[in-house]
Amino acid sequence: MQIDPGKLISVHPTSPILVQRASIVAALSFVFFLAMLLTFYLRQQIGYFMLGSAFLIVHLATLAGIWLQKRNTVKLYENGLYCRQSFVAWKDISLARESAAAGLEIISTNGKKLIIPRSLFAFAVIADKVRSIAPTGN
Repeated sequence: MQIDPGKLISVHPTSPILVQRASIVAALSFVFFLAMLLTFYLRQQIGYFMLGSAFLIVHLATLAGIWLQKRNTVKLYENGLYCRQSFVAWKDISLARESAAAGLEIISTNGKKLIIPRSLFAFAVIADKVRSIAPTGN
């Protein structure tokens, strides 16, 4: 049975400031990787190659983190919300509690747990909307 989510109210992707910070780390680590490779080429010492490899690992891990954060988009609708490809209707939310570490934890009537991270753009808007509808367990 397909539930109609209704009209789209708002979309909340990962906060742009966090994406910007990660992009700066990725750019700097790539520049340092290239600098260490050039230094290794000129000096022929293995320490520069190892340092360059470490910067490459930081660069690749940061790019993977940016790519994985794209999945954290929350869409608020009239009848519920979508988060990570799952829909939770407003009427199905049995408990919503906020924690400093996890963000906003939503528990539905069927026992399904959904965690909305604080790293989303306008997290307070999402939390206020959920708190206005669901009982809180603070």
